[in-house]
Amino acid sequence: MEELFAKNNHEIEGTLKALAQSDNKRNREKFYSTFLKTKFFVPPGQSQKEIQVLRNSKEEMAMTLFTTPEALRLWRPEKPEYSLLGADELIVLALKLKVDVILINVATADCRGFITRAEIEILAHRLTKINGLEISHDAGQEQEISLRIEIPPDNLTPRLIDFLRLSLAYQKNAISAYLFQGSYDDGDPHLVLGIEANGNEADVARWLKALSFPVNQHLGPGEYMDFMVIDPATAEKIQDVVGPIWRKQI
Repeated sequence: MEELFAKNNHEIEGTLKALAQSDNKRNREKFYSTFLKTKFFVPPGQSQKEIQVLRNSKEEMAMTLFTTPEALRLWRPEKPEYSLLGADELIVLALKLKVDVILINVATADCRGFITRAEIEILAHRLTKINGLEISHDAGQEQEISLRIEIPPDNLTPRLIDFLRLSLAYQKNAISAYLFQGSYDDGDPHLVLGIEANGNEADVARWLKALSFPVNQHLGPGEYMDFMVIDPATAEKIQDVVGPIWRKQI
């Protein structure tokens, strides 16, 4: 049975690869719809009745999913055990455990991705419509979100910085860019690329969204990066912690 699901999971792998090439509305919708009908291989927690979550020092959590047992073993070869769970079960668990991000195939190079907390809640809404599930969460409530800015880890690879700088050089509206470790309220700390831009900010936002999946190939296992357009005031606050990794030459 597991072999059958692993074979069928080529479809979700295809959507991840498509997003890596072009993160557009059509590819993302295809990813969402395919995700919701997929069963994933999930590493167990303390017992086979639990699932494993990653916790950092601040007790913030990420859930790891895999499309095949082989993809799981690339990440944890010493622990080949797994549970096979559907997306509906995983979304409910992610909300219950207050997971901040779902990581998919964290150790593979060509079909990996992630789902943010906001996307988890979007998918939960879709599940309630599809399956009539009763899911309790606080999606849609208005609240002010604060961003914590910290120095990025010192183990960033030169190829990641080179990739970002080369990409920025081709974005005509970009003024400067800052790479830092950020967290939103009680969310997990992760890499953030903040872009200060002039002109059409919406164009920059679309470009950043399209960049979010190609950058994965330059990140280590379990890592992910967020992208944001920043204003001059935010840029000044960031400069109190880190300098720009790129600035437009005038």
